[in-house]
Amino acid sequence: GAINGTVMDEAGEPVVGVYVRLLARIAVQGRPELAAGPLATTDDRGAYRFSGLAPGRYLVSVPSMQSAVPASTSLGTGVGAGGSMPAPALDVSSTSRLVVRRYPLPPPPRGGVSLAYPITFLPNTPIVAEAGVIDLKAGDERLGADIRLEPTPVGHLAGRVEGPPEALVRLTLRLLAPGLEKLGHGAETATALVGADGRFEFVNVPAGAYTLDAPLTLTEFMVTPLARRFTASFPAPPGAGGSSMNMSYVPGAPPGTAIQQMDFRSNAPSFAARTSVVVRGGETTDLILQLRPLSRMTGRVVVDPDAPTIPDAAPAVIPSVRLEPANGDPSLGLPRSSRTPDGTPYMFVIEGLRAGPYCIRVESAGVWMIKSVAWRGRDYADEPFDAAATQDFDDVVVTVTRAVPSVIGAVRDERGQAVTAAAVIAFPVDPARRTNYGLTPTRLKMVRTLSTGRFRLALPPGEYYLVAVPANQAAAWQDAAFLEKIAAGAVRFSLDWGANVTRDVVIK
Repeated sequence: GAINGTVMDEAGEPVVGVYVRLLARIAVQGRPELAAGPLATTDDRGAYRFSGLAPGRYLVSVPSMQSAVPASTSLGTGVGAGGSMPAPALDVSSTSRLVVRRYPLPPPPRGGVSLAYPITFLPNTPIVAEAGVIDLKAGDERLGADIRLEPTPVGHLAGRVEGPPEALVRLTLRLLAPGLEKLGHGAETATALVGADGRFEFVNVPAGAYTLDAPLTLTEFMVTPLARRFTASFPAPPGAGGSSMNMSYVPGAPPGTAIQQMDFRSNAPSFAARTSVVVRGGETTDLILQLRPLSRMTGRVVVDPDAPTIPDAAPAVIPSVRLEPANGDPSLGLPRSSRTPDGTPYMFVIEGLRAGPYCIRVESAGVWMIKSVAWRGRDYADEPFDAAATQDFDDVVVTVTRAVPSVIGAVRDERGQAVTAAAVIAFPVDPARRTNYGLTPTRLKMVRTLSTGRFRLALPPGEYYLVAVPANQAAAWQDAAFLEKIAAGAVRFSLDWGANVTRDVVIK
């Protein structure tokens, strides 16, 4: 499909050479989320076009970011470490400069009131909750998706960041409008590069309520097939350096949905902050932002000594450990393990845990399965760690096994014939285990049948329901309401460690 439109200013004149971005409405754990989509720029007529779009539900936006840096920041082609930046800038005060990029430039003041364009969504609203949704089917072409920009009075937000000096190096603060807090770079209304003395200033900020974020990493959902079709991308924050990315696909989300984490402050100390602020037009707000140390987890991975030997199995490398947001919130990031400083085998350290619930996972899930996660006398294999409840998690023992239980069977129709185009869903009998399971659930699985109608699902021990549905209904397999609906006609079964069970199901 395709979406076409134009971007005009308040006088009806085309806005040339600015970014236009799509956001996709998706479901993760059955809950609505926003995912970053492709990026384009307007031509000399203010026109934009997105083509080759997959079916989905889209929002069209014109990003508008006011990127401020200290006046002492020099122009140049370098990035970050030397205090230079790769873009021209406007002097807006004795202490700050505004970096010029492909965002709408602020219009001239009116009646002594400074103005700026806010982020604007189709149909002409700065509020994402009021944005119109384009429900694009295969082959659809949406014409006339036109956006008109309207300026609004601005204020300034200034203050000082308190924290270790090394945590202030290349620190970029972000201002995020309500509803955009879970998106990465490009969703900000404004950014501010913190000076060596901890001072910062946001300039030309449209009046309103915001989240002020001092991140260590940025994580967001994104629709990767769309993003790969377009070469334009948001530039890195002014002063940022040493960026790196990792990306992984999200089971259960629409096809092609991934979660991406960007670290644009490599080797920075593990400190961050997030708070709510209000910017009022014509005023300067002064505040103190206190950086807080992020939580960390240390522990070791051990192999279950009681697991039966697997005949003819090749030796397997002990898996590494990662954490996932239990509630699916991408802003919590994807903290991953690293070796302890002394390089001790099977020991791990995970840094950078923001306040929130995390599930623990192992990387080579096809070979290993977590049997238990012991910490302070409790098993967290099925229970999230709450990073808000304690500063650090020390001596976590993750026991893994290769004796992975499975349910094996075939899908048949009411006449007993094999069904080749079906999806088989296994989910816990206990409804409490059907939510807050991270991004890669262990007890909730879906698989499509083979050409013979057969299937296999690896699951931890427990009590489960098993259902076969037409393949076109498979997208709802992580929706708790859908699972509750189909549970009445499900086959119930139990699994124990090291054992396989056979269950055939009739398609519903």
